[in-house]
Amino acid sequence: MSIRRIAIIGAGRMGRARAEASARLGATLVAVCDVSLQAAEALAGPSGAACVQNVEALDWSRLDVAFVCTPPSERGPAELLAIEHGVPFMVEKPIALSARQLKPVMSALATRPVVNAVGYMNRYRASIQAIKESLVGQPVLGCAAHWISSRYEVPWWFRPEESGGPINEQATHFVDLARYLVGDITHVQALAHVAVANPGLIESASIGLQFEGGQLGSLLYSSQADAHMINFEVFTKDRGLRLEGWDLQWLDGHILDPEAASADDRDTIFEKETATFFKAVDTDRRDLVLSDLRDAWASQRVVDAIREALRVGERVEVGV
Repeated sequence: MSIRRIAIIGAGRMGRARAEASARLGATLVAVCDVSLQAAEALAGPSGAACVQNVEALDWSRLDVAFVCTPPSERGPAELLAIEHGVPFMVEKPIALSARQLKPVMSALATRPVVNAVGYMNRYRASIQAIKESLVGQPVLGCAAHWISSRYEVPWWFRPEESGGPINEQATHFVDLARYLVGDITHVQALAHVAVANPGLIESASIGLQFEGGQLGSLLYSSQADAHMINFEVFTKDRGLRLEGWDLQWLDGHILDPEAASADDRDTIFEKETATFFKAVDTDRRDLVLSDLRDAWASQRVVDAIREALRVGERVEVGV
């Protein structure tokens, strides 16, 4: 099939990013769904796309793919309808407030598989793929990372009941990257600094990871900064492979070639990821997708365990 007709479910920043990337790839926006009809209409613009306020009102028979860009608390209904109608879909990270929330979706997918993807865009970066390739056959000792940044300025992000909190919404990027580059995570430990004005909001955390192969990892996360200070480093027996910045462009102390760097910048990485998803749908090549719901569900279980470790103050085994 050829991708032509898309729906955007959730007309916020990522909804706009997916709509713009899809348009550049030649797709047609036929529907926008958002609880705010005004937001849906603003995203639809002059496209003539149908604007609705709930996913049940979408005409799924007109869709080739759907992008689920709602806050984490709203995940589930759109995915279930997409599966029911056989419509491939991409879900933004994090996939939910918790892995438990998406159990019905995982069960439905097992019964009726459709091509799906999750927006862990870092997996698609040239630098990450270069490290992934260089680690083949190499013993990995562990990893160390920090994600220090400012708050994400949308109202739902500050409400743990809607976002799952900053660990769930933002630190999940590096939890997923640790799994992708080092391996599955079996146990976690964590210490936290909570917001004084909102004790339910964890603004900073120091997280220890233990991998299935025995390797160890660490992640320092904070949303209290005024600037982005981000890096991720993987260690082998003879070197450290270090990436820096939001776009993770530094590799071994040398920036990637300009063409690769420009292909991974803030404006184009989503297009690169979306194009891969479209190709997977076109060819029914699910192996082209670097992060699908099954894999992202494993990352979500690690995040769930981290939040439990923060709650009980003890080492926690990652659930199965």
